[in-house]
Amino acid sequence: MFKDVKYSDWFKETIDKASSNGIVMGYTDGSFKPNNPMTRAEMASILTEFNGWDGSLIENNIENFPDVNDSPKKAVNRAGVAQILRDFIEAYLK
Repeated sequence: MFKDVKYSDWFKETIDKASSNGIVMGYTDGSFKPNNPMTRAEMASILTEFNGWDGSLIENNIENFPDVNDSPKKAVNRAGVAQILRDFIEAYLK
């Protein structure tokens, strides 16, 4: 499906399923860039699509997130994803 995701990659099936369900999209050049850092904006987009959330919930309430001063283009690691998820759950899903 993506030119840089090989059949032998351990994550291929997951990426293909997520892509076919509109949860993730590749880049315009046909790549997925699986080894690139994920930005905060990309992570938020994936979580929104996966959970069927209304994207405006995040956009309209971004000031409620303690890390709002970080750029959406800043890379996020697994700990950052966990922190953002925790903050969102505590703020909106209690």
